[in-house]
Amino acid sequence: MKLTPNQMHLMRLIRKGQKVDGWCEVSEMIFPFIKDLPTQLVVSKKASTGGIARLTEKGNTIVDWL
Repeated sequence: MKLTPNQMHLMRLIRKGQKVDGWCEVSEMIFPFIKDLPTQLVVSKKASTGGIARLTEKGNTIVDWL
C-alpha cells in the first residue's frame, strides 16, 4: 500500500490531535478526506460537528516511521 503525501500528513495530524482515549476530533471540512484513508490504518466515525478518528495499531506504527 502506497500512501500519498496528503494521506501521510493527515495521519500525522490525527496522531498530534489525539486525546487520552486515542480519538481526535475532525472538522466537518476535513472529515471526507479522513474517511477515505485506508481502514487498516485509521478508524473514523461521523459526529454532529464533523467526526472523530484514531489510528489503528498498524497506523501508529507507520506514523512512527514517517
